[in-house]
Amino acid sequence: MHLDYPDNPLIEFLYWLINTPGLGGIMASVVGGGILLAVGATLRWISKGGQALEPEEFAYPTPALHSHEDTG
Repeated sequence: MHLDYPDNPLIEFLYWLINTPGLGGIMASVVGGGILLAVGATLRWISKGGQALEPEEFAYPTPALHSHEDTG
């Protein structure tokens, strides 16, 4: 079988691994499960951040954050 990829042992190994019916299915399940876990964890993190009770804090005061009572 001829690949259209460079003759690289790593690429040939990955091609063999993915093309093997049992191992390819396991690898697809692992990759798909990892993607689903990452998406779920990200959505959970976003949801938890939206429910945070602490007020916003700024690293340094800026003129836009002060009241407009400045007479100078």
